[in-house]
Amino acid sequence: MDTRFVNNSGLGKNTEVNELISKNFNYGACLLTWIWGVFNKTYITLIFIPICLLPSIVAIIISGILSIYFGIKGNTWAWQNKHWESIEHFHSVQKKWAIAGLIPIFIILIVGTIMIAFLKYDMYSLKHPKGDFQKIYYQIIKCKEQAKNAMDKINEDNINCGETSEELAKCFSKYLDIKSITKNVLVLGNSSTWNFYGQDASLYSKYTLDLGYNYIRIDVNGKDKPNREIDIIKIPLITDKNGKLLGDESIKKTLGGFVLQEK
Repeated sequence: MDTRFVNNSGLGKNTEVNELISKNFNYGACLLTWIWGVFNKTYITLIFIPICLLPSIVAIIISGILSIYFGIKGNTWAWQNKHWESIEHFHSVQKKWAIAGLIPIFIILIVGTIMIAFLKYDMYSLKHPKGDFQKIYYQIIKCKEQAKNAMDKINEDNINCGETSEELAKCFSKYLDIKSITKNVLVLGNSSTWNFYGQDASLYSKYTLDLGYNYIRIDVNGKDKPNREIDIIKIPLITDKNGKLLGDESIKKTLGGFVLQEK
């Protein structure tokens, strides 16, 4: 400490404040504003209270400006308005105020994060109630069974479904309970939507599997309530060397959905 320093704290607003004090930003004054002001005998900070009664946007802007200004002037004001034993004592107390100012910020951040998490969870729960999960689960199982049965029947009839998307859709349509067929898309009686992708898949969709197989992309919940995270499955159409569909192998390698992997 400068040995020539004279402790002139608490002598009023016209007191000259040493640069060792005035040059530092006061985070306690910035973050706790009038609360810090009351305990540091800096009552000008009480102007912060009526600011809160202003319209929200105006209050936010003005209070932000005042907080920064309080932080800049805080050390000077606190030194002029209150007696301190020494510079060390002054800085020690102001450091504690800075820590006290950070505590509510951390609490707000933690509480805010928790609230956002709960809000997202609640919105997701409202959008996808438990009953919907069960419904989608059984739809996924049902669609897998339908695909497996269709592949088995195609094999029994020794049908060659072809390689293009439309040929695959037309072939499977004979073995599924469909409501409509449009090019490579089947809509079944249970409202699930089946998109078939063959060797010409790039003509229809960006969804392609880098597996070397043709495949079916099934929206088990239908297009009315799409939920891309849990109700889309992709069934590769795996064949043996003779072109015969391997239903069990295909279902085993199904991708997507939220159900656990079948063993």
